[in-house]
Amino acid sequence: MLVSKFDSSENGVLFSPKVVAMLEQLKATNLANLELGKYEFEGISGDDAFFIVMEYDTAAQSKVGPEFHRTYTDIQLLVSGEEQFGWVRVSDAQLAALDSQYDYDAERDICFIKHDEFELEYNQMKLGHFYIFTPQTIHMPNLALETPSKVRKVVVKLKTELLSR
Repeated sequence: MLVSKFDSSENGVLFSPKVVAMLEQLKATNLANLELGKYEFEGISGDDAFFIVMEYDTAAQSKVGPEFHRTYTDIQLLVSGEEQFGWVRVSDAQLAALDSQYDYDAERDICFIKHDEFELEYNQMKLGHFYIFTPQTIHMPNLALETPSKVRKVVVKLKTELLSR
């Protein structure tokens, strides 16, 4: 997992020009007033990257468990509310073992695993930061800090290979 801010000078060093352009588009968009739903980035194929504006109530416990993706990397950012997430970085060998144990949904590019499969580290999402979950980062979002909170969040789905090209 990687954490950064929109105004970080490191973004141009860490990410490809396409990712930097996407971050700039998000920064220039009034995400608080954008209708809920799926959006494409200007100048980038919708198959390569898109973002979803969503609202929900956080919960004390995840109903679906930790998740991972194979094709897309998640870039998540909180627009309003409070949320924490669990995460753990795993090896390619561990991912391969999980593939044989669990049912990966290729259409949705997601696989949910048991809560106790790995010991997760928990962090609070902060406004103004974005959180990057690559396929080697198992993550469990949408968790309440102390009490459930109404959250508005943006999740970018980016083909992983575009992070560095």
